[in-house]
Amino acid sequence: AAEAARKAAELKAEERIVIAEAEQAASEKEANAKKMLAEATTKESAAVGIGEAEVMLAKADATQKQGAAEAEVERLKFEAEAEGIHKKAEAMKLFEEAGQAHEEFKLNLEKDKAIELAEIHIQKDIAEAQAAVLGEAMKSAKIEIIGGENRFFDQITSAIARGKAVDRLVDNSETLRDVKDTFFNGDPDYFRAQLKDWAGQFGVTAEDVKDLTVGAVLSKLLVDATGETRRKLLTFLGAADRFDLTDAKATEVLK
Repeated sequence: AAEAARKAAELKAEERIVIAEAEQAASEKEANAKKMLAEATTKESAAVGIGEAEVMLAKADATQKQGAAEAEVERLKFEAEAEGIHKKAEAMKLFEEAGQAHEEFKLNLEKDKAIELAEIHIQKDIAEAQAAVLGEAMKSAKIEIIGGENRFFDQITSAIARGKAVDRLVDNSETLRDVKDTFFNGDPDYFRAQLKDWAGQFGVTAEDVKDLTVGAVLSKLLVDATGETRRKLLTFLGAADRFDLTDAKATEVLK
């Protein structure tokens, strides 16, 4: 009976040892499982964090690229607008230059027309004065016709052209007297002074004629001139040619 009790006690002790070892093994496995679970959870959280960080980086990169693209679009837009404004300004400049050239052409035509008319009127006055002088000479002269009537007429007209008859012709014609005073006094300063006086009379400033020549200004003044002033302006067109001022800048003469 004692032997049986001892064996029973040994079996009981062995059973407890086995149970304890089993519990220890179970505890170790449970601890390992918890450790592995914790590590897995940590890795999962880290993966989520890394993923979110990568997503944020990707979003930031995309936003940066979008901003750069929008900035490039704006830059190209501003460059296109600036180029458009530049080309528009160049086109307007060409248009203004063309308009100015056209206006200058019109004024030159008016000037040429006025000069031609002045020459016609001067020739008319000369012819009338010559006829009057010749008539007076014929009234008081004792004439002996030698060599035929044509030769006689040529001699008379030649004498008039060379002698005192020319002086009387000029003195008796107001138009020719103005021509003499203006064309042949050899004083360009007088011409400039008279041009300034007319410019003031018609309210024309240096700014109004800054891009025009003297000939163009005189033609411009002729548009509004009448009577005696118009006649003198026509005369001055010829004087401008004599003093080489027709193509000179008006601002240089009027300053």
